[in-house]
Amino acid sequence: MLTVGTDAVSNGGNLLTIDGSGNTTISGTLSGSGGLTKNGTGTLTLSGANTFSGAVAITGGVLRISASSNLGDASATNTLAISNNATLQSTGFGNIDLTANRTIALGAGGGTFDVGGTASDFLSLTGVITGSSTLTKIGTGSLSLAADNTATFSGAIDIDSGMLNLAHAGGLGTGTVTVKYGSILQVAASNAKLAQVVVQPGGVLRLNQPQDTAAGATIPTTPIAGILEIKHSNVGANFDGIQMAAGSTVRSNLAGVNYESDLILNGAVDFDTVNQNFTISGSLSGASGAVNKISGNTLTLSGNNTFSGPVTINAGTLSFGAANNLGDGSATNTIAINYNSTLQWTGATAENLGTNRTITLTFGGTLDGSGTEALTIDGVISGTGGLTKIGSGTGGITLAAQNTYTGLTTISAGALTITHNSALGANGMGNETIVADNAQLILGNGITVSGETITIAGAGGSNFIGALAAASGGISTWDGPVKLGASARIGAAGNGTLIVSGAISNDAGTDLSISTTTGTGSGVVVLSGPNTYSGATSVIRGTLRLGAADSLPATTILDVHSSATTDPATFDLNGMNQTIAGLKRTNTTGPGIVTSAGATTLTIDGATSNTFSGVITGALAL
Repeated sequence: MLTVGTDAVSNGGNLLTIDGSGNTTISGTLSGSGGLTKNGTGTLTLSGANTFSGAVAITGGVLRISASSNLGDASATNTLAISNNATLQSTGFGNIDLTANRTIALGAGGGTFDVGGTASDFLSLTGVITGSSTLTKIGTGSLSLAADNTATFSGAIDIDSGMLNLAHAGGLGTGTVTVKYGSILQVAASNAKLAQVVVQPGGVLRLNQPQDTAAGATIPTTPIAGILEIKHSNVGANFDGIQMAAGSTVRSNLAGVNYESDLILNGAVDFDTVNQNFTISGSLSGASGAVNKISGNTLTLSGNNTFSGPVTINAGTLSFGAANNLGDGSATNTIAINYNSTLQWTGATAENLGTNRTITLTFGGTLDGSGTEALTIDGVISGTGGLTKIGSGTGGITLAAQNTYTGLTTISAGALTITHNSALGANGMGNETIVADNAQLILGNGITVSGETITIAGAGGSNFIGALAAASGGISTWDGPVKLGASARIGAAGNGTLIVSGAISNDAGTDLSISTTTGTGSGVVVLSGPNTYSGATSVIRGTLRLGAADSLPATTILDVHSSATTDPATFDLNGMNQTIAGLKRTNTTGPGIVTSAGATTLTIDGATSNTFSGVITGALAL
């Protein structure tokens, strides 16, 4: 190694040439009007604040710098020429700016820029690049192209590692730009010319500024095989037509991004939210296109999408507000909800997903009904791990198919309506339904659910008609065991009828309440099973009717009461004998009625004193 110390070295008007295969360090100041040439395979390190004003040529090996002044007088107009794939290396100590009056000339064999440090350490080329040879970027730091090279540079650019920062719309010139595995092309200029960009698998094209094809921006003509990263909150709606290859990724790690431009999916494409909320309002198209949602947080699709492949949710939440957000509704495809990830409905207009769009579950899946209008799922839901319903939107979710999934059905919030006898999946061990407090299962007209165990708690949310309820206008039947949780309520909407023929049981002391829609009182609940629950029975609104003798436990105290004059509460023995432990009316505002059209006996066999101030009518003996 040859080291020249801190003494000043003047080249006058002559050319200083460093040659050979060894390493040389010059820490002194180089001055004069001459230039510097680096030949040979060795490394030349310049560390002085040099003032020479001539050109610098690198024809072999490596020229290493740590500051712009190492290359001479920054105010002089000169050239940095690199050929034979020689290398200019910066060591990564902050940012180095090669000024606009320093032209970069790439000769035969091209040149390499090796930028050390991290992605925040920049070597900036503010001057234009000339030539037709290849520029290669290596190193973990960033090389920034800040000049318009469209008319001067036709060579290729290979980004082998680190980041190439495009600081001028025309900075890439006109040659092919290849973004290789693990490297990044960051578009930090608006309306950039990107037609010649090729993103290989694992490479990243990062959009960091708004882009508009009407203002001169161009999109890559080659489908992106790596990663399209959206790093700006509003790239714009006029950057349509980027093609994503099968196996590629669209990614955003910036909160609140809305990508408004159209994308073409040439196969299954991963959409990576990187634990941020990410919206795509542009159209997603492609005859073979498919969407794979990966990582946490929420991906929202709000465009008129026409891709015809499946949608797969492997993590986080995929949100939509219209059926066409999920692609071509006429295509036969699948929505896969895996690993307890979530499909979220937010629509303000009722939608039907159609029978050709099926849902599969792997290790469980969640449906989030946050819309103000209903979503109906007509396609079959299959798979394993169970189904969870969340979201308290007023529209709810309706399951209309003969579903085959296995595992628990858990309704944690809002309403889940079923319009098929087998909508709750396969029967059998472990295939039960759980309705939490403030949630509701609504049975559609004519529905009979057989053999399924249900556990219910609470009053059923804001309408208070019950955690298990019948829809208005028809008769619905639950023919399976019912387990009561805290404050459990069952009922019927409007003039609907709910028949519970399965046995109702509970933990010690849990009560059962019966209710219907406020303001009508015409809903009916029929109990016909061998019920064993040990708490009280309250008829709050509507009618509790016996479907078999002694369907109420003999130990129950029956409270027939209503809090409104327009909401009568009625106990109808329906010609059946019944023994209870007590009869009372705790709220005397609304009508409380005990009746039977057929001859029957109501036996009150209790040790406690209760008062009933309502009406007892019909062919009824006490």
